[in-house]
Formats: sequence, C-alpha cells, structure tokens
Amino acid sequence: LDAMPGKQMSIDSDLRANLISVHEARKRRAELGKESQLFGAMDGAMKFVNGDAIASLIIVAINMIGGIAIGVVQHNMTAGDALQVYTVLTIGDGLIAQIPALLISVTCGMIITRVPSGENGVEANIGREIAEQITSQPKAWIIAAVAMLGFAALPGMPTAVFVVISIICGVGGLLQLHRAKPKAELAQAVAVAPEMNGREDLRTFSPSRQFVLHFHPSQNPAQIEALVSEIRQRRNRLVVQYGLALPSFIIETSELLPPDEFRFSVYEVPLLRATLSQTHVAVDARSVEGLPESASLESAVHGSVEREEAQWLWLPTDSPQLQHGDVERIDATTLIIERMERALQSCGPQFIGLQETKAILGWLESEQPELAQEMQRVLPLARFSAVLQRLASECVPLRAIRVIAETLIEHGQHEREVTVLADYVRIALKSQIYHQYSGPEGLLVWVLTPESEGILRDGLRQTQTETFFALDNETSQLLVQQLHIAFPLRSAQRAVLLVAQDLRSPLRTLLQEEFYHVPVLSFAEISNAAQVKVLGRFDLEDDFESDHEDDPRALDNEYAA
Repeated sequence: LDAMPGKQMSIDSDLRANLISVHEARKRRAELGKESQLFGAMDGAMKFVNGDAIASLIIVAINMIGGIAIGVVQHNMTAGDALQVYTVLTIGDGLIAQIPALLISVTCGMIITRVPSGENGVEANIGREIAEQITSQPKAWIIAAVAMLGFAALPGMPTAVFVVISIICGVGGLLQLHRAKPKAELAQAVAVAPEMNGREDLRTFSPSRQFVLHFHPSQNPAQIEALVSEIRQRRNRLVVQYGLALPSFIIETSELLPPDEFRFSVYEVPLLRATLSQTHVAVDARSVEGLPESASLESAVHGSVEREEAQWLWLPTDSPQLQHGDVERIDATTLIIERMERALQSCGPQFIGLQETKAILGWLESEQPELAQEMQRVLPLARFSAVLQRLASECVPLRAIRVIAETLIEHGQHEREVTVLADYVRIALKSQIYHQYSGPEGLLVWVLTPESEGILRDGLRQTQTETFFALDNETSQLLVQQLHIAFPLRSAQRAVLLVAQDLRSPLRTLLQEEFYHVPVLSFAEISNAAQVKVLGRFDLEDDFESDHEDDPRALDNEYAA
C-alpha cells in the first residue's frame, strides 16, 4: 500500500516522457487501482485474522488450565491424568473448530478481498466470476489430480476416494484445456469487417484503422496465416533496419472483395490490391512473347490493371507453358510480399508524427540529456518531425539518432528549410547510406550527362515553400523510359541514381510516386574512399530506348563524374 503512490507517479512520468501511450497508461492505472483495492481489503482482513488467531490461543490456554483444574478439584483426578485427558480434548475441540472456521475464512476472504472486474462501471456477478476464475486455469486442476494420486498412494489413506477425486480433477482439467484451444484460435481468428456485422447495432465512435489486411472469407486460412506471417516479418525488418514506427496489422474478412483479391488499406484507403491464388502463378508477359507457337497462352489470364498487375500473366500451376526454361514463375504469395514491402516503406513516413518524434526525444533525454535539451532549444518539435519524415521518405535509416540530432543542432540555428536540413543530415550519414546501397562491386550508379543536368536545371522552379521541376512532356517521357529500363522493380543488382547536390532533392520529390524504389544520391554523399562503378548515363536529349534497345546497359560506361 505504501508503494502505490510511487507506482502512480512512475506511470505519470512515463506518460509525460512519451515512453508509453495514453492507452497503456490507462491500462496500468486500472491495474494499479485493482491492486490498491485488493491490498486495502487484505489489510483489513489480516487484522481480523490476527485477532482471531490471538483469541484462539487464549481459548486453548483457558481450556487446558480450566480442564486440569476441574479434573483435579471436582473429579478427584491426578494431575497427570487430568493433563492427559483435557489436553486431548482441547486439541480435538480445536481441530473440529477448524472445519467451520476454514469455510468461513475462505468465504469471507473471497468476498472481502474481491476486486470487481466488471467493465464500464458495471460490477460482474460474483458467482459467475468465481466459476470463471476457478475454471480458467486447467493446469491447476491437472496438478491437483496428480497430488490426489500421491495421497492415494500413502498408507492409511482412503485410496478409492482419492483416486476418484483425482480422476474427476484430471478429466475436468483436460476438458478445460480442450475447450481453451478453440477459444484461443477464435481470439486470434480473422475479424469480420464492422460493416458486415449483422448481429448488433454499432453505437461507438470508431476512428480510422491504420493498417488493415483484407481477405475474402472463402480463401484458405492456412495460406492467409502464412502470408500474414511473412508480411509481419517484412514489417518488423523495416522497423529494425530503418527505425520506422509502423502500426500493427488488423486482419479482417469481407464478402465485398472478389474471391481472389487481397487488399491492404492505410487509414481504410486501399493502397495495394493484389491477386491471391493457389491455383495460378504469375509470369512476366514479356518473357513469354518469344515462345513457339505450340506454347499457346489460351489458359493465361491477363493481370488486372486495377491491381497494377498489367505486366503479369496468370497461368495454372500445371500449365505446359511453365515447362520452358526461359519462363520465370512467381507465386501469388511471393509477389504480394514484395509489393507489400514496397508499400510499407512508402507509407511508413506518415506514421512518424509528433507523438513518435516526442518518443524519440524522450529516449534521447534518457541517454543524452544535454543533447536533447540543446535539440529542443534549437529546433521545434514539428520541424524535427518534418525532417525525420523527409529522411524516412528517402529510405534513410533513422537509427543513428545521435548523428541526426548533432547535425540538426549544428545547422538548425541558421537554416529553417526542412529539405535543406535533411540534405545536411544525409551528408552526415554518408557512411550509412553507402553501406545501405553498396554491394560486392561497390556502389553501382547511373549518372546524368552534363547536357541532361542543364535541362533539369532549366526546368527548376522555386516557390516560398518548395523547389520543383517544370519539365516539358518530351523530356518527362524520356526520363520515365530510361528509369524503367535502368531501375526495374525486380532486379538482381541494386543501383542508385547519382546527381548533383542541387538536383537531388527536387528530383527525388519528382520520382516519389512512380519510382519510389529508385534511390537518388548526390555527389556530396559519396566519400572519397567509396568504391563506385558507373553503369551508364541518362541522356535526356536522345531517345534512350531506340539507341540502346539491344543492350540497355551499354551506356557509355567510361563516363565519370
């Protein structure tokens, strides 16, 4: 009881430091309230038990002394005989009195120390609550059954009675374990969409759910479970590698979906639609164009444009076209996982808000208090959050928070533009960025020709809030064509686009939507010790596709920055 105020202060302190959420704080306070009620009731009950124990000792002493006196004086017994007789009687009286005392103590203890667990202020029925708590631990019944068997094995004990009790307890425990498994599976089962709930009237306010995975009820539960497990692994990998604060997934079924569709929604807005099928696999439509006439594609189903699968053909798993060695097959689950990883990375920055930024500052205050204090003095929380969002949108890991904070403190005093501050941080994190994109051959880069850089600079426009490109239609189409060829979505090697410092940020903003997977680096982010291999260059004056149709990699590899 004396520790209760300290625990309450600890919860309030963690909440102010944003180490826990408001929901978690409310949950801890409710648990603390129950503890306080329990310990308060136990305090009073222990005082009663203490007095009862003292009274019992006094009664034992009175019985023994009074019995010996009566035996010696009234019944003319010797002192030894009176001591033997009345001591045995006193002990027997005490043992008999323990039976009602035990029942009364257990009953009073359960009632007095009971903490109401009803929700919304409605107290639960005590009988139902006792029954639920007694049957909620099947392992305890199994342990009791084993203990009864032990008593049955002792000599002098009623073996048959204890064996029967052991069988009853054991069977009851096993039945409870058997019933607990479906309940646990039901608790983890796929939820039903609220709009499909026809059993009750919804009356509560429900804010938009952040991450929702939608499935059709007819889809295979085992396939759904395996897919969700893989998606969670990719999500957790992004959280660990990039420091993103991604929400947890809500899984639900909806009969409004097509039977073969998987959908991923962010704030209940569909971000990704994909085909989920066990009977078909995807092949790249371009890889089957050169197949012989005998390999007809009558059984192929063209990918849906709405699901952004126009480049794929869906073939049955037993299709003869899949026997050709040049055809690469991809099952639906693998394709969904790859697309989900890109979708999670693209939508992750919007979940680095003020609350998450405050939590990062709270960690910094506990580890580097002086640095955190100077950080709060130089940079407002909203601007710090905007810089982190900008870095996350460019796939820069946020784990080196000390380097980020020191860089922002250094440049935040004289610079207020978020994009410029993010560029300073990127330069400070050049080692991490190089390690992120480099491979066995070093950093594979594509560069722009000087003429292309001039074209892009001529198209730069600047307003009070941002810098952007205003390119003509022909230049935009050339850039898109060359990006599609140089940066395919499914590529064995990871390359980056290396440009001048003044072009990097607006070019990344330009490519944000369609080419989120294309890393755009500046020369200032490459250290002198970095190993760089130039794959080719972009020329926005020539037709990239027609000039290099046979070998798109043959792009003047001798060009150097």
